[in-house]
Amino acid sequence: MRLFIAINLPSALQSALQAQAAALEPVVRAVHAKVGWVRPDHYHLTLRFLGEFPEERVPDLGRALAESLEETVAFDLRLQGWGCFPTRGMPHTLWIGAAGPGGSLEGLGAGIQKALRRLDFADVKRSFHAHVTVGRVRFVKDGKRLRTIVSELPSSAPLPWRVDALDLMQSVLHPEGPAYTCLKPIPLREGGRPVL
Repeated sequence: MRLFIAINLPSALQSALQAQAAALEPVVRAVHAKVGWVRPDHYHLTLRFLGEFPEERVPDLGRALAESLEETVAFDLRLQGWGCFPTRGMPHTLWIGAAGPGGSLEGLGAGIQKALRRLDFADVKRSFHAHVTVGRVRFVKDGKRLRTIVSELPSSAPLPWRVDALDLMQSVLHPEGPAYTCLKPIPLREGGRPVL
């Protein structure tokens, strides 16, 4: 099974983000790029991509995540600011950034890593840039120009929301695009006060 751990966006936020992402379409046309736009119901913030994972160990993974994150308190995030990945060379991903109060995403990442260690899953030592992918670049003649224009777009109005759960997700690849299924929601503890 191809798995990842993510924060899924609520439907109202999906619609608001789709409306803001529409601002990227004229930019894409201006540089003669071709982009496959992500369906709003597929918007998510990937916390950790696991890749192929043995199906028989999925219940263990769900339990380990729930136990490792049982003291993690719900927190606020906001989506704001456009960009492209990679930061050099030809861009292949258009995204909107995600940010929250100091350490909230890092704490979530530490809890996930703790759960994965319990299952002897290897640590990942790469940098994490919180974002939601809105489009995948299929063709662009001048990648540098696309990257520059996207990064210089006026900052969109922040899109805030309360993160009260993360999800263990399965991704099944199809020719028409991936299909995502939530295998197990992992609720976060209520507490703290919203800072929106």
